[in-house]
Amino acid sequence: MSNEDVNARPHDTYYQACVGQWYAPFSIEITDRATFAKSYGALDRLSFWLLAIWPAWLGRVFLHTSVYYMETNEVLHTTRLRWFFVTMMSSTEVLVLGEDGASFTLDGQARLISSFWKTRHVHGSGVVAQDALHADYALTWLDAPLHQYTERDEDQLVLTMQGQGFLGAQPLRRVSRRPSIM
Repeated sequence: MSNEDVNARPHDTYYQACVGQWYAPFSIEITDRATFAKSYGALDRLSFWLLAIWPAWLGRVFLHTSVYYMETNEVLHTTRLRWFFVTMMSSTEVLVLGEDGASFTLDGQARLISSFWKTRHVHGSGVVAQDALHADYALTWLDAPLHQYTERDEDQLVLTMQGQGFLGAQPLRRVSRRPSIM
């Protein structure tokens, strides 16, 4: 291990290793209907519910995400849920990396097809583990708390999302090392 590796900040190492485009079939499970019903508006609940019960014969919904590491202590992250050529959800966030080498803040916006006229604010914070293989996020997404945990390997990344009454695990694989601003 070089001196540069020893002195690297975990969040720099983590996000530089995540640069590129990632892809996975999308799935979520409603785990607590009462909490779910209290936490989200009617159109958001409908969107989540449809994604949770989406039949395979209609075609899979896929998660496309892109990470772009900027030398300005910022990371641009984009996400799209797509069904064939229809974008069902899109979001763009900027992560600002903290001076401590592990923490970050996140600020962005999201849109859902069910409320396409409405832009939703996404914000939160998180920390990258010292091993630079895991990141833990605490977000406000669709006006409710969302906890995300990621575990990365060379060309694979498992994203686990736990929201108000739902759970999702997305086994992403890298499709390109070149970032794309979707």
